[in-house]
Amino acid sequence: MDIRCGRCPGQDSIVKGPEDVEFECPNCHEIVEIWPPARGEKCPGCGNWVSRGETCADWCPGGEEMVRQCLGEERYKEWKVSKKVVIKRNGEKTMENHYCGHHNCIEELRADHEKILAELDKLEANPAGYAKEFLHFTENFAEPHHHKEEEVLFPALEKKGIPNEGGPIGVMLMEHEIKRGHVRDLAAGKIEAAGNIISLLRDHINKENNILYPMAEQVLSKEELAAMGHLCEKIKKGE
Repeated sequence: MDIRCGRCPGQDSIVKGPEDVEFECPNCHEIVEIWPPARGEKCPGCGNWVSRGETCADWCPGGEEMVRQCLGEERYKEWKVSKKVVIKRNGEKTMENHYCGHHNCIEELRADHEKILAELDKLEANPAGYAKEFLHFTENFAEPHHHKEEEVLFPALEKKGIPNEGGPIGVMLMEHEIKRGHVRDLAAGKIEAAGNIISLLRDHINKENNILYPMAEQVLSKEELAAMGHLCEKIKKGE
């Protein structure tokens, strides 16, 4: 119990006035109406639980250190990357974010690329001897990376008007599938598939780093990229 505010920080929701009732689902972006004193509702689009988002952790007079002590390290980290999107009745839209740079979607995807390129170097140096390790890496890291793009980044870009068919997104999706075919060949013992994987992925990563990702940074706001980074984090954790 925090004696300064009379409530346990991070536990009690602020009951806001009726002017703030529409919230955007961070999962599918459907608008969810949450009328006070309700603290949250299920999203009609995807079934995700959408909270009003405000707890006394957001305004605790003791600051972040008090919030950390109250919530514990794990929940404190979750609170730090949490965000809320509020659409006012007057049409004004505001977004508040608590995020660190590594939760920016594009920065996370670029960091993934560095790890993938390092593994490609190992595979190139010893295709037969490193094939098993590379397949394990692909399943547990490279494939989730592709899912971050396919389930988070690419849909967001399409909403911004960047086309799938006949555009860069379509090319990236096609190359993902070609790579998966090469991986299946490598798993079947066709060591020559290693060269195909290396050549394809190096070129693929170069196009994403130098064409697609800069394009994303132009059309997506910092707030949107931060929210998408949180979704990427969930994919990485297998949620």
